[in-house]
Amino acid sequence: MSIAELHHLQVITLGTNYNLTADLSILLEGSWMAIEIMDLSENRFHGEIPMAIGNRTSLVELDMAGNSIRGRIPKTIGNLCGLSKLNLYGNMIEQIPERLNGTLPTTFGQLSKLTYLDVSMNSLTGIVSESHFEKLFELKTLMLSSNSLIFNKQNLTWFLDLSNATISDTIPNWFWDIASHIEHLNFSNNYIHGQLPRRLLISGLVDLSSNHIQGPFPLPVNEVQQLDLSNNHLIGPIPENITHVLQFASLLLVSGNQINGTIPSAIGEMKNLRVLDLSRNNLHGSIPPTLGGCTQMEALDLSGNHLSGPIPESIGLLTQLRTLHLNENNLSQELPSSMKNCSSLETLDLGENTFSGCIPTWIGKSFPSLRILRLRSNTFSGEIPLQISNLTSLQVLDLANNHLTGLIPSSIGNLTAMQTPQKQSRLLAYGVYYNERIYIISYVERLLVSMQDKMFEYSKTLSLVTSMDLSSNRLIGEIPDSLMNLSGMLILNLSNNRLGGHIPDRIGNLQQLMTFDISRNRLSGLIPSSMVSITFLNDVNFSSNNFSGRIPSGNQFSTFEAYVYNGNPDLCGPPILRECNERLPPGRSEPTDGGDGSEIPWYYVSVGLRFWSGILGSSCCSVS
Repeated sequence: MSIAELHHLQVITLGTNYNLTADLSILLEGSWMAIEIMDLSENRFHGEIPMAIGNRTSLVELDMAGNSIRGRIPKTIGNLCGLSKLNLYGNMIEQIPERLNGTLPTTFGQLSKLTYLDVSMNSLTGIVSESHFEKLFELKTLMLSSNSLIFNKQNLTWFLDLSNATISDTIPNWFWDIASHIEHLNFSNNYIHGQLPRRLLISGLVDLSSNHIQGPFPLPVNEVQQLDLSNNHLIGPIPENITHVLQFASLLLVSGNQINGTIPSAIGEMKNLRVLDLSRNNLHGSIPPTLGGCTQMEALDLSGNHLSGPIPESIGLLTQLRTLHLNENNLSQELPSSMKNCSSLETLDLGENTFSGCIPTWIGKSFPSLRILRLRSNTFSGEIPLQISNLTSLQVLDLANNHLTGLIPSSIGNLTAMQTPQKQSRLLAYGVYYNERIYIISYVERLLVSMQDKMFEYSKTLSLVTSMDLSSNRLIGEIPDSLMNLSGMLILNLSNNRLGGHIPDRIGNLQQLMTFDISRNRLSGLIPSSMVSITFLNDVNFSSNNFSGRIPSGNQFSTFEAYVYNGNPDLCGPPILRECNERLPPGRSEPTDGGDGSEIPWYYVSVGLRFWSGILGSSCCSVS
């Protein structure tokens, strides 16, 4: 007897077996007329859902998610008057040219007992209108994302997710009349355009990010916990009365718009605020000291604006702060000592400003969890503090393009997190909301990393990056041998300084190294042959030094072109045209170009960025 002949079967659960297969149009044609719970999810069932499915009027739960079902959803599904859960999620198997498609039958509106409906990640098309929700009085969860549905009118739902649904229209006015009853609204990653009402009748969690929404900053009327309007085309200032309607909000994300004006001081009254992202706008003025009132803040991103003046002393009140991005502004003066109270910091990015003075020694004492320290392109002076070596969690150290002097401290080899490769990718995220199937990453860490004279932004694979950039300063002395202890390092840039001596022979220990730039220094001696064993090495620059002797050959060195060795007249052998001579004089003690950090021509070589993409994933993009 086959399973299809069990005529009195009431419950069948075959979910998550992954390899069970059958043609649904045959399996369900006349079987299981008394069935109440049918779970066929996460298998390889194929074919079409037969019209006869409507004869199983005793069905309460039907789950066919994660299969290879094709064709249309039959309209007879509206006959299942007792159905409370229907899950057809993810029937978009790439190998199957015909997928679950067609329109969403209006007979869904007759399923008066339905509380859960998920048809996301399919190829459904057509209009979703009020007829689809005529009798869905019990519906609590609705998942329609990643289809190509056209939104017309909805009834009341607790959760509405139309993200990644290729919606390319305006949101109709009637929608806002009912939206106050929706506790979670997600229209992100569509092509929605037009303006939002100045007074939004929405509440709960609202995500309208990554669309083409225009107009002034809208204000919700009801209580909103999280509001994400990032990556749209909003203009004008942030309303001064924003705290009147967002008093209890925990997240406010408005990055990537055209917001101008100043940051309202009243934001400091939002006592529950955990994430504030106003980056990549046109804000000016100073950072309001009142932000110190947001004592629950975990992530603060004001980067990419036109803010000026100092960091306020009140920043020290944000003792829960884990990531701080103030880069790409016009901020100035010395770092406030109160910042050392932010002892939970994991990321500190102050790059591309005009901060001055010495790098404070308390940075190495106050931030035991610091993973990223980025101070590049400021006017910091003095020596690199020895205390930075205490940052055992540090993976990215970027002090490039400052006025730093003195030696590279030998204790820098104690940076524990750079001593071993980072093999496990972890999403660095803050303000995470999770409830059953609702999982929202509110703020994902991102960072600009310099390679090949360009900036690359990393986010999803940032936890794998280990980098040190001390370039374009006035550092002297030799490259410390202890630096060769950092065998997990991927990027090392010491270019455009006044370093002398030799490349340490132990450089072959840096087996993960992909980018290595020591151009425009006063280095001499041989290029160590141990570098040939660094098989990941992809981008190098030895130019404008005093290296001598034969250029190493083999492995990646056979791919480097001649111009990466320019300005080293005593080097010989391929790929340069100068033949080696045993009587070749030793390297000169002074570089031919002065090596004083002045502007000179130099060159970079790359075997291809695809090598990087293969290792670190596709989440990095070039920022010229």
